[in-house]
Amino acid sequence: MARPTHLNPTIGSDRSCRQSPKALADILVIDDNPDNRRIISMMLWNRGYRVQQAFCGESALERVEEIQPDLILLDIMMPRMDGYEVCRSLKAKKQTRDIPIIFLSALDDAADKVKAFEAGGADYISRPFQIPEVLARIENQLTIERQRKAFEQQNRQLQLEIWERQQAEEAWQESQRFIHSIAEASTSILYVYDLLEYRYIYTNRELTNVLGYTFIDIGQQSRFPQSAIHPKDVEAVTAHFQSFDRLAPGDKLEIEYRIQHKNGQWRWLLSRDTVFTQTPEGKTQQIVGTATDITDRKQAEAALHAANRELEKLASLDGLTQVANRRCFDEFLDRELRRMTRERSSLSLILCDVDYFKKYNDRYGHQAGDRCLQQVAGALRHAVRRPADLVARYGGEEFAVILPNTDANGAIRVAELIQQEIHQLQLVHEGSETSPLVTLSMGISDAMPSTENLPEDAIAAADKALYEAKARGRNQFCVFDKI
Repeated sequence: MARPTHLNPTIGSDRSCRQSPKALADILVIDDNPDNRRIISMMLWNRGYRVQQAFCGESALERVEEIQPDLILLDIMMPRMDGYEVCRSLKAKKQTRDIPIIFLSALDDAADKVKAFEAGGADYISRPFQIPEVLARIENQLTIERQRKAFEQQNRQLQLEIWERQQAEEAWQESQRFIHSIAEASTSILYVYDLLEYRYIYTNRELTNVLGYTFIDIGQQSRFPQSAIHPKDVEAVTAHFQSFDRLAPGDKLEIEYRIQHKNGQWRWLLSRDTVFTQTPEGKTQQIVGTATDITDRKQAEAALHAANRELEKLASLDGLTQVANRRCFDEFLDRELRRMTRERSSLSLILCDVDYFKKYNDRYGHQAGDRCLQQVAGALRHAVRRPADLVARYGGEEFAVILPNTDANGAIRVAELIQQEIHQLQLVHEGSETSPLVTLSMGISDAMPSTENLPEDAIAAADKALYEAKARGRNQFCVFDKI
């Protein structure tokens, strides 16, 4: 058959499949089979991606550092250096560890998938694959990477702003020795306050710029600024003033608090106060201080915290099902096993597998399969109700439930609740050999953790129980007695 003239002539070679500079992304295809490389490269090139190729692990490692692709499609079975070793090598280097890697392999065993994720893979697609699925998974990983970079950039910007404001505040602290000569020119509120009479002896005009009050306004208010302090900060400000009774002349204190602007808005101030005069009995009478408006800095800190929370959420959630991802599962299981060991309490693990899910995909399509997984994840979240428990997507159509402080009987009750929730979904599955509806097979492991037990032991036990449930006809759960 003649090659279509609109295709790039380099697709069949080991050179790059070049697109315009406005290509969607740079993708490196690593496969020792030239036909596989040609097919995948042609598919991606037609979609608008710029494609590079490597025919073995060694050449791939050289190409990655040279071109820094946005994503890598990696075959597992290659001579001399297999895909697992290539992945581990890339993840071990700072300059390449953040590049998402999707494994494309004919290996379809759960153990192979687990090994791929443990090596650092972001996703796993089994051959033969469907083009829409491959493209969707590629775009999903590229989207996650773009969001991660955007959040990192935002964090750097926010941290820079906070650092700059902190530097400015320290500069104001150093300049206080010039307070008498530059008081009216200062961009901080400068004041002398009488602790015995509860009144300001002096303030500069920055008080009006920051809080809207004039010196006459505060003179007409009883016990200002206490009367304008935010209710949540009153106790701290009161303690701040009382602390001056234990200080000597020249001693300093500082405090951050909210105070109400004349227009009703709340502003954050950083006050740095110094003992100015004392009574003959040694009681502090007057303090001299500066108050800097740090509202912008506080808002920047809040934005930074929100961005960090969003980044943490992105890093720990499965993009499709919105339950915990495999990375979160591994960290949570390891942490809870150690905690259960300290507390000498049981931990149970349930591995769940959607019965005949491949047939579901074949009959209804991958989009319907994705919706099915989303609904199954929702049912699991509804059945697993304790805040201390975790529902995670283990991989593909497999889910996992971690139940701290739970023995086998408790895990069985949860498994029964899961069965009820899945049944209530009433998802039709005409390709199932077990039921006309979507069902789950589940394996339960129950262990009293000890220093000799590892997360892999709990997983292996639950996996054996899951295998037994499938061997018995699926749509049921089995319990592995002990690890």
